Amino acid sequence: MPLGAVKCMGCGSFQNYRRFFDFGNNAIALLVALISVSTLAVETGVRAFRGLYEDPLAPQLSARILHADVEGLRIL
Repeated sequence: MPLGAVKCMGCGSFQNYRRFFDFGNNAIALLVALISVSTLAVETGVRAFRGLYEDPLAPQLSARILHADVEGLRIL
């Protein structure tokens, strides 16, 4: 094997830092998906938790866009 080679051509094993990680592309994809779903779950949980402690008598502001085009914007 040539000095400084990154991957062995015979067995396909990496010779750099990647040799310490024993997982492939599927595991990385699953990890990214898990992080994405966890982020959404935490955000939803925080929103639900805040809803428990909101004052129902406190004034709330809401708006709805009725129509939007080049000439103007109608908001309710």
